[in-house]
Amino acid sequence: MTHGVLRVLEWTFFLYFLTHIPVTVFINSQALLPVWIYPQMAQDVVNWYSRTFKDAMVRDGDAWYRSSIVVELLFQLPFFFVASYAFCKVYVCIGQIDKYALKKWADARFGALVNIGGAYHAFAPSTFSLGGSAPPSPPPGSAATAILHCSMK
Repeated sequence: MTHGVLRVLEWTFFLYFLTHIPVTVFINSQALLPVWIYPQMAQDVVNWYSRTFKDAMVRDGDAWYRSSIVVELLFQLPFFFVASYAFCKVYVCIGQIDKYALKKWADARFGALVNIGGAYHAFAPSTFSLGGSAPPSPPPGSAATAILHCSMK
C-alpha cells in the first residue's frame, strides 16, 4: 500500500475509535442505565432516532439489543480508549510513524481488528429485527440462555 492510503486508514481507525466513545457513553448505554443520568440532549437524540428510523430495537430495548450493549460497555468501550490513544500516539497525531511507540503499541492493530470483528456481533440481532423475524433462540441450558434470562429481569 502507498503511504497516502496507509495515512487514510490510520486516520479512519483513529476517528472510528475516538467517535465511538461518546456514542457508547451517551447514546447506546441508555438501553441499560436509568435515563435520568443522561443530559436531555442525549435522551432527545435517542428518541429522535428511534422515531425517525422506526428502530424497534432501540425503542423497545429488547433482550438482544441490551445484551449487545452489555458487551459494548464491558469490552469495547475500554478498548476504544486504548485504540484511540495507540493510533494517535503511533500514527496520527505525530504525523509520522514513531518507531519506539510502534513497537510498544504494535498490538493495537491486532486489537483493532479483533474489536471491529467483535462489533459485528450486533449485526445478527439487528438484521433479524429489521427483517421482522425473531432471532433463533439459543439452546436451553447454554450460557447465552442464562445471559438473556438475566438481562430480561
